[in-house]
Amino acid sequence: MTSNDQSLTSHFLDLAARHADTIRARSRALADEVLSCWASFVTCGVGTSSYAAMKLAHLLGCYGIRAAYRDVLELGHGQMGSLGKDDTICAITLSGKTRDLVELFHVASRIGLRRIAVCGRPQSSLAAASNILISIDFAVDVDPDHGVATISSALISLLVSETCAVVSGRKALSSEDLLTNHPFGSVAERLKLISGH
Repeated sequence: MTSNDQSLTSHFLDLAARHADTIRARSRALADEVLSCWASFVTCGVGTSSYAAMKLAHLLGCYGIRAAYRDVLELGHGQMGSLGKDDTICAITLSGKTRDLVELFHVASRIGLRRIAVCGRPQSSLAAASNILISIDFAVDVDPDHGVATISSALISLLVSETCAVVSGRKALSSEDLLTNHPFGSVAERLKLISGH
């Protein structure tokens, strides 16, 4: 590990500790929105944020939430027709000005979909086009000088993990339920041991 690696790790851990209460509060707010969605919870993002959106949808599915990651360009090129009027779209973006996401939210608004912006800039175009804003302002301007989303993406991933932990706790699924949702791999093997399979 280089000294630069160590400084990035230290910087991340320092920010995570400093903003722990904020991350917990915002993750609870996002979990509230997830659990209030009785149709499909659709996540999207562009670039590095798309991986946080994929992670959110995947983990929610493990806990029995009807969630799916959708590519914003696919949605904009015909797949909006696959969404129901009671679905929720959740876009994750640090800048809040990614053009495709903003345009997607304008279309979603016209057809009456609920729109959640998990966004670093509350005054951004995406935040203005949303019904609900979950601010991730704690992740803004924290990356090294080159601007690549190294630290900020790790903080957003932490928020996603915390959100899913809150959802899991509130749903209180049994090991049998989790095994139904996650029937393959080493996770399934552990669940089988716990549930006596």
